[in-house]
Amino acid sequence: MQHATRIEFTNHLMFNAVLTENEDLCIRLIEAVLGRDVQSVEYLEDEAVIQPTVDARGARLDVLALIDGEYVDIEMQVGLEPDIARRCRFYHSAIATRYAPKGLGYKDIPRSYVIFICLTDPLGAGLVRYELATSCINDPSVRVSDGATTIILNAQAWRLERNPEVSGLLEYALTGNVGCNLAKDIAGAVDSKNLDRRWVRASMGVMSYEHELIVLNRELEEKRAAVEAAKAEIVAAQAEVEAAQAEVEAKQAEVAAVQAEAEAAQAEVEAKQAEVEAKQAEAEAMRAEAEAAQAEIVAKQAIQELSKRLYAAGRIDEYIAALDDPQLMDALLTEFGLKG
Repeated sequence: MQHATRIEFTNHLMFNAVLTENEDLCIRLIEAVLGRDVQSVEYLEDEAVIQPTVDARGARLDVLALIDGEYVDIEMQVGLEPDIARRCRFYHSAIATRYAPKGLGYKDIPRSYVIFICLTDPLGAGLVRYELATSCINDPSVRVSDGATTIILNAQAWRLERNPEVSGLLEYALTGNVGCNLAKDIAGAVDSKNLDRRWVRASMGVMSYEHELIVLNRELEEKRAAVEAAKAEIVAAQAEVEAAQAEVEAKQAEVAAVQAEAEAAQAEVEAKQAEVEAKQAEAEAMRAEAEAAQAEIVAKQAIQELSKRLYAAGRIDEYIAALDDPQLMDALLTEFGLKG
């Protein structure tokens, strides 16, 4: 008997759904990690996407909650992230840029917490909890209150965590074993969500598109690298042409006895110029291919955004049908203003 597809808590779609649809679980998780009482979550944003400008790098946050005027971003990290510190710095900056009150002073920039639940040890020191804040290198006793705190939890070392709720949460994320009330309730929410087969099917479709986008982005970067390499070869070839041309001009100044040698050098110049032209044509072809790949990525992103909007509108069945109906997909993209 074939088992139904199951989405686990560590999947970013399930992680987001469980914490945004069950505010009590989100509050309990934040209370356990930060060690503070949280009366209510005033604001939850579903996979917040922060992009200051069209051409700027954006940040997609898994779960963003507002508690007592302070922002808490909770992230699930399955694979090893070697640049996690810079990523956290970027997330803090993105939150401050988007949510700082307009026209007010720097003191009004909201306090932010970025919490990463990692299945691997991202900093390699074997700690279960890395709490990072800005400090003064010259004198660590100097307090630097920039309002940004990063907490990285290493599930590999869950046994070292003193808070049983946090320890149980990390154990559940890493192994699937339920060892505390918070993990038990989260596991129940995961089981309940997996019973919604329509949501599971839609999520599998979204994950499929996300995988395609990752592959396309990788291919695009490879093509861009190839274009840059071709440009470098063109510059080198042009330098060779200029050097050969200088040699030709020098030899032309010589006596008629070396005229034959100068003509041979000129032939070499022409051959190199032909090579440059060939490489320029190759670069143009690569650039056109990269632009086509970029267009395909934009189309995939539009379909991914459509799936989120239809899901939010309770029309996920139309999305599922549109996956096999290009005309319907085109109509839905036009309806939501996503058709490029």
